[in-house]
Amino acid sequence: MTKCTNCQLFPLVPGDLQLDNVLHVGYHVVTQTTIMMQIIDWMVTTGSTT
Repeated sequence: MTKCTNCQLFPLVPGDLQLDNVLHVGYHVVTQTTIMMQIIDWMVTTGSTT
């Protein structure tokens, strides 16, 4: 039962691919968050210097 915790999220995906999907989505979320933080940081630095 514990193996099928994310069955609602990935109903048609086997266990191994399920983990890959979670890692893939997590990686993209982290990457996008890092990019957004860099953009905000750049905007703050350029805004304060001008």
